[in-house]
Amino acid sequence: MAELVAEAGIEGLPLAAGHCRLSALPRRPLAVVTRPGDGVRIGIGQWLVEGEGGVDVSDAFVGLAVEGADAAEVLARLLPVDLAAGLPVRTLLRHTPVLVRARADGFGLLVPRSCAASAVADVTAAMWAVAARREAQNARG
Repeated sequence: MAELVAEAGIEGLPLAAGHCRLSALPRRPLAVVTRPGDGVRIGIGQWLVEGEGGVDVSDAFVGLAVEGADAAEVLARLLPVDLAAGLPVRTLLRHTPVLVRARADGFGLLVPRSCAASAVADVTAAMWAVAARREAQNARG
């Protein structure tokens, strides 16, 4: 599992429950630009891109990784979107704005730094709920 990124300011990561892991992603440079490109549209005439070249917003976001066999089910409890419909997507994780991107073994979440602890608590609760449901199903046979 990934190590906790010191800048994230989130204690208790990485965390695992059942077949799902939550960890902090390494900090990467992020910028908002006004030209279309390889970034994600975040507003009218605004795209979020990795790297330099626009308004630096690297300190505004915390990256989280939700990975494992149950990652999609965990996020399905929290996001009002169909993850199979295509990524990246900008939506809400319960009440927190989030940008969801696909990763090799799950999903990457970019959340505002000020909401990171709340997002971690929400994902953690969903992870435990999915793990408990799986355990109960396995106990029944």
